[in-house]
Order: sequence, then C-alpha cells, then structure tokens
Amino acid sequence: MFRIEVLKKFTVRALSDINQLLPQLALSNVPPKLLTPAGLKHLLKQKNTCLVVVIDSVKKPPQIIGMATVYLVYVPTGLIAVIEDVVVDGTYRGRGLGRKLTEKLIKIATIKKAKYISVKTNPVRVESNAMYVKMGFVKKETNFYRINLPWK
Repeated sequence: MFRIEVLKKFTVRALSDINQLLPQLALSNVPPKLLTPAGLKHLLKQKNTCLVVVIDSVKKPPQIIGMATVYLVYVPTGLIAVIEDVVVDGTYRGRGLGRKLTEKLIKIATIKKAKYISVKTNPVRVESNAMYVKMGFVKKETNFYRINLPWK
C-alpha cells in the first residue's frame, strides 16, 4: 500500500505532489515558496542530498503523500547528516509514515558512515517531537539562530 523510496527521477507528477505537501510544512499563514521544475531537478542532482518519499501505490496514479530530505556534509570534525522538511499529508498522519521516512534517512546516513544525524522541529509539533524522542534522538540544549539573506 505504501512504499518508501529515494526519489531519483524528475516527473511533473512528483513536482505537483511535492508542491501539495510544502504548505503543510508552514506553521504560519504565509505559504512557502513552491518548488519549480528547475529546483526539483537541481535537488535530485545533488550528490550528498537524498529526497525520500512515501508513495500511496493504491491511488491511481500512485501519489507522493510524504517526504523528507537528508543531506550529508563534511565539516572539520567529520561527516554529519541533517534531516530537513519532513512532512506527511495530514490525511495520512498517525500511520507511522513519518517514522518510516526517518528510519530510511537514518539508514542512508549509516551506510554513508555519518557520525551522527540531527533534526530540528518546532516545539508546537508535539507528535513529531515525541516521535523523534521515541526513536532515540536526544534533545540538545542549544540556541539555534538564523538570518534571512536579502536575495530571493
């Protein structure tokens, strides 16, 4: 019924499905910028980035109903992995799909021999925070800062 796989090939359908998921990542009323065909193609070409998707194969045509990204980067202390943009369509939540996505990302990082994998999530996402703790992630007491750069 559900497949978890690394998305390797650009299709218009995949782009459309992903763009249906992106607004569900936003916690504000400001919708996120949608992914362009060029943007998805660029993402899929990245050697150290994997976009993993959940596909509802019962739907005709099959539909991407969840996604998550892991990127691996070498820093002075070694190879690390970072999880970004984990989202499962609201109508499919509560079925363990977020966990399955995360398990796939951990497997990818383990195969690549990353020394750790990290993820950040908003405290208001109670279910996500609980899932990461149940999976063995440890909350780090640190300050996280970001500055938006002026170009768009």
